[in-house]
Amino acid sequence: TVQLYFQSPYTDYDIEYGVEKASVELCGYDKTDILEPGESQTITITVDLEELRAYDSENEEGYILDEGDYYFAVGTDAHDALNNILAAKGYTVEDGMTAEGDTSLVDVWTNDELDTDIFDTSTTYDGEEGAEITNQFESADINNYGYEITYLTRSDWEGTFPEAIQLSLNDEIITALESEEYKITDAAQEMEMPTTDANNGMTLITLKGADYDDEAWEDLLDNLSFDEMVAVVTQGAMKTTGATSINAPDTTCSDGPVDVTLSTTARTPS
Repeated sequence: TVQLYFQSPYTDYDIEYGVEKASVELCGYDKTDILEPGESQTITITVDLEELRAYDSENEEGYILDEGDYYFAVGTDAHDALNNILAAKGYTVEDGMTAEGDTSLVDVWTNDELDTDIFDTSTTYDGEEGAEITNQFESADINNYGYEITYLTRSDWEGTFPEAIQLSLNDEIITALESEEYKITDAAQEMEMPTTDANNGMTLITLKGADYDDEAWEDLLDNLSFDEMVAVVTQGAMKTTGATSINAPDTTCSDGPVDVTLSTTARTPS
């Protein structure tokens, strides 16, 4: 697999308006044919200009294309590509690189000026102009509700590195939750709540071998308590939460064929 990465300029504009970027990003890849020893193949990877854009939520409230040099590098992974880019900028392992880079695998494209208009609208699957691009869910920022949270920034890594804080429901959050933006819709209010604590005697083993669409599953779920329902849909991470009401134990889950023999975080695969 041929992997192409890029590094976009990190400018004074980005620092001023909090436009955060990774030091290197994957922007394209392709696979060669099966090559015998001594054989080679030329691969062409086309990178859409949209891949190079960055999101400016503070000033433009949309995507921008920064002014400056964009470095493109082939690499076996992100670290390898970054070393190649750093080498092209004149750095060596004496500057802290993990390995010497290969400058022959690097090229540069320069954007002459900051462009804040090129990505004002989205593009549909048919290539037509779509909706205006702008900020969504600004209300999710906890700083709107009486807190002063400093977000991690590349421009001051050590000074803004996260520290543990304790958040609690305060008057500002309660007021926001009672606003029109967060009101439960009429359709949602009319929905029928599920039955809980039915205590009909059914347990999980009762339905061993039952079809997926067997109506008896509904009767089984009626036995769950409200707290158990919440736990089942909110707690996971490589496991299924158990439910005492139906004698369902906690279980671990395998994520694909690799995990059948892989044990992580002191757990035993199922």
